[in-house]
Amino acid sequence: KPLQYPGPIIEKLGRSVSLTDISSKLRIENQPENWVSPSNKKATDFLLEVYSEIVRNYDIDGIQYDYIRFPFQRRDTQVGFDFATKNAFLKDSGKLPVLDGPINKSWKEWKAKQVSNFVKNTSAKLKEIKPDLKVSIAVFGIDRSQRLNQIQQDWETWVVSKWVDVAYPFYYSYTKDEVKIKLQRTRESLGDRAIIIPGFNLRTLSLGEVTERIAAAREGGSLGICFFAYEHLDAM
Repeated sequence: KPLQYPGPIIEKLGRSVSLTDISSKLRIENQPENWVSPSNKKATDFLLEVYSEIVRNYDIDGIQYDYIRFPFQRRDTQVGFDFATKNAFLKDSGKLPVLDGPINKSWKEWKAKQVSNFVKNTSAKLKEIKPDLKVSIAVFGIDRSQRLNQIQQDWETWVVSKWVDVAYPFYYSYTKDEVKIKLQRTRESLGDRAIIIPGFNLRTLSLGEVTERIAAAREGGSLGICFFAYEHLDAM
């Protein structure tokens, strides 16, 4: 496919479901993915339809959400200026999104809420189909304030609200001591309302570093470990 190919979902549903930056670009710098807007009902209904088909027709134990967030953004690469997203914000707030100032702060908070609403509504509808379904999430383990500012992913709210059962925070760039501290603080702050499984990147760690992080996770009370990704085990 050519570099301009938007992917099968946007190709099927149309460009109107995609997130764009202020210049109407589908992709932002250093990120190869195309994104759909959590404010676009056409996009979210399509995703729910796909998830529901899987849950209804296959004997699965659970489903995991990944990339349930906005892309990483700097000031000049903020997304949500597409028609659906900016007009949904206008309808709710009476204002159009901007790159700076109090309105920008409100806009980021609003975007985080759109992502959270998707998780809340989707999890509820999937569990109507299969009540014992386990819902898990792959999320970033960076500090919450930084995460809300950059990618609008408020996964702590999802855990506290019991919209998900298991969380896999990525602890890719942290030392073994930082892993233990962050894991303990996360469990304490969330009151063990969900199982927290730390994720480590095999592509960037030596065998010794992996072993240290497994030990740190166990000392922090984790019930398991997640590795990204299987293909990198060959390098061990």
